[in-house]
Amino acid sequence: MRETEFDLSVCIVSWNSLDVLRDCLDSIYRHAGDFRVEIIVVDNASGDGTQKALREEYPGVVMVENGSNLGFGRANNQAIAMSRGRYVALLNPDIHLRGEIADILRPLEADPLAGCVGCRLVEPGGGIQESCHEEFPTPWSEFLEGMLMDRLWRRVSGKKPAHETCVGVREVSWVVGACMVFRREVLLDLGGFDERYYIYGEDVDLCYRLRQRGYKVLFVGTVEMLHHHGASSRKTGQKHFSSVMQRESMYRFMTRHHGALNGFLYRAAWMFCSVFRIFLLGFLYGLSAVFRKEKKESYLFPLGKYLRIFNWGLGLERWAKVRIAD
Repeated sequence: MRETEFDLSVCIVSWNSLDVLRDCLDSIYRHAGDFRVEIIVVDNASGDGTQKALREEYPGVVMVENGSNLGFGRANNQAIAMSRGRYVALLNPDIHLRGEIADILRPLEADPLAGCVGCRLVEPGGGIQESCHEEFPTPWSEFLEGMLMDRLWRRVSGKKPAHETCVGVREVSWVVGACMVFRREVLLDLGGFDERYYIYGEDVDLCYRLRQRGYKVLFVGTVEMLHHHGASSRKTGQKHFSSVMQRESMYRFMTRHHGALNGFLYRAAWMFCSVFRIFLLGFLYGLSAVFRKEKKESYLFPLGKYLRIFNWGLGLERWAKVRIAD
């Protein structure tokens, strides 16, 4: 194992994200404090001048220039293999640090069984994103989400998710991959991300394997980071790319860790939920055409989204399948 020369290695995978990447890098330097921090950026063949800008503006950043888009997990693994820090932070380029780095490292230093830490992710408008989850996804939980029953249950029970209520440190099942901080030896022992996931789902998979080894995944509610969610995926040029790839990746997670039957049930659940959402949105679209014409167009995008998810369930979105290796 390579000896550690830094307190923290920050690994960032970039793809046409220069506009937010500069802000991310500046925020890291601004909040490093007394910690020795190295930053490794793996650029997946961006076409926005990222590589040239980093060479000229951030000479202290270690950069890997890929000739093609290798995907999120594989590119992160390149950075992890080069890392020289006691801890390794995996950040999206659209993350902006708001507090000191010491605050998110403290739980890892305090608990030897803590393998991974995440924090509260906040939208530019102030909303709180789903930054962590107390249970791993199942076909049943996905069905409840697709049918909007999870929201109904939270309203009836009054129970709020951990990412909204936690004001300290709480053990959870998994944290969102936009910001994950690991003990380097644990991350290397796990082999990093499973590269069979092209994008999405690899964070769930990694936390699942980490917990199987007996380590904890912790959520720190007192640390916030700004997250411009989807800054890169919106530039793919493929409509509803994220919605389809999220389902494909989660289908793979279900199949690999819980068997073919659970994978089938997951796919079937989202096909059923898509039909429900299509009819619901179609009904609302019809009502808006009569009573609120100004809202009519707002239903077209989600209608298209669930049509694509239904097509995915039928196996018609083959482009998504070929991006994820068996």
